[in-house]
Amino acid sequence: MGIVVKQGFFNSFWLAVGIVIGYVNTILLFPVFLTADQFGLTRVLWAAGSVFAQFALLGSPQILVKYFPNFGKELKNRGGFLSLMLVISLIGFIVFVGGAFLFRGKIIDSYANQSALFADNFGFIFVITFFFMYFTVLEAYLRALFKTTVAGFLKNVLLRIFWLVLVLLYYKKFIDFETFIFWFVFAYGVILFILLAYAAILKELAFSFRIRFIGKENLKAMTQFGLFVILGGSTAYLASYIDILMVGGMINLENVAFYSVAFYLGTVIMLPYNGASNILIPIISEGYAQNNLKKIKEIYQQASVNLSLTGMLIFLGIWLNADNIFKLLPPEYAAGKYVLLFIALTKLFSSAIGINGFILQFSPHYRILLWSNIAFLIFVVVSNYFLIPPLGITGAAVATFLSQIFVNTIQMAFIYGKMKMLPFRLENLKIFVLGGLVYLAVVFIPEQKNLIVDIGLRSAIILLLYLPLAYFWKASSEYTGFINKWLRKIF
Repeated sequence: MGIVVKQGFFNSFWLAVGIVIGYVNTILLFPVFLTADQFGLTRVLWAAGSVFAQFALLGSPQILVKYFPNFGKELKNRGGFLSLMLVISLIGFIVFVGGAFLFRGKIIDSYANQSALFADNFGFIFVITFFFMYFTVLEAYLRALFKTTVAGFLKNVLLRIFWLVLVLLYYKKFIDFETFIFWFVFAYGVILFILLAYAAILKELAFSFRIRFIGKENLKAMTQFGLFVILGGSTAYLASYIDILMVGGMINLENVAFYSVAFYLGTVIMLPYNGASNILIPIISEGYAQNNLKKIKEIYQQASVNLSLTGMLIFLGIWLNADNIFKLLPPEYAAGKYVLLFIALTKLFSSAIGINGFILQFSPHYRILLWSNIAFLIFVVVSNYFLIPPLGITGAAVATFLSQIFVNTIQMAFIYGKMKMLPFRLENLKIFVLGGLVYLAVVFIPEQKNLIVDIGLRSAIILLLYLPLAYFWKASSEYTGFINKWLRKIF
């Protein structure tokens, strides 16, 4: 587990740094230096490119990680295995471009009444999709090699620094908005080039069209797995971004900006989850390759407890400071306060459930992802359709919350039924009781006149109550062991 701890730490560190820079961008700069519809455009382009890339990939990153223990460990085979994934992705991209041009008119018309800005910049979706797609393939390849930290730095830190510089240049009128959007999109191309250079320096960037070592039967199995990933995993990815796309289409780009700021704040809770998952994915894949279900169950429960512990702490810090956070923004962004609440609850629940999707994705039962995620997509589209008109952007957040509970519960029940695994331990209950107690202790603190003092006071009290109580109550055996280890070193 040493490599998991080490790389998990660095991934979490870069995510934390990226969250800080992202906070500066999303909360302090973009809403102030860009108009709401300009900011909304950046969110819609990013969401659309991310979603379309998942379908264009044709499941190649997941195929790469799942089958790498079988075919990629021998150096002579890696070039052929990687090249096959790159070709599969290129085929998917060509199909996507054809389909997008076929429906281009309908897509633009859905936004026409809300903003002409989207129509003017529609072509950038193809560019960002291409960059996102190949960065994802290369990131998956390096993840399979247990080289995850550089990719994490590039997409979580360097990309956000690039955007920060761009918005400052736009604000100072060194560039116009068209140039800003151009480099906002092409920034992903820059980090893709750097990741390619990193792989070449590691001498892991090899290309070959020799794929006979895979065999026809294995190639058939990989194709079937990739098909289910496309329909299952990509459907889930679409469901995760459909709220932004539907807010843009059903309301306007300005409300996309309000929704995106609140959504971003809520997703901070997933910081530990994202840091851990990058390295847990190949461990789970390897566990199935070795038929070591005991190891998988141990990781499943450890992830649930420890991600609940950190997720609850971040949730308390965000929600108990929500009013202060929105005071830092232009007044109209306060419309997203309850978006923040429901998104934060969604992410807290997802952390507590743990790594359901990964457990299923690499198991013999991976097909259930297809059906659960199709149900998820239908649920989220229907709930958004009915909740956005009466509740606005808060309705989109409620739809996301209900949909995540729905799909995660289905997946958890299936895992228990087939593999007798549950993510929860008694410690999970302790964590949620602890969170409730700390919330009640802090929520009634009188508001301070100075905004910074109020944020600092509430945050300090949360930390001083939560961390010691979690230790003495043994809310997580891993956390308690970690603290004991450092106490022994100190004393």
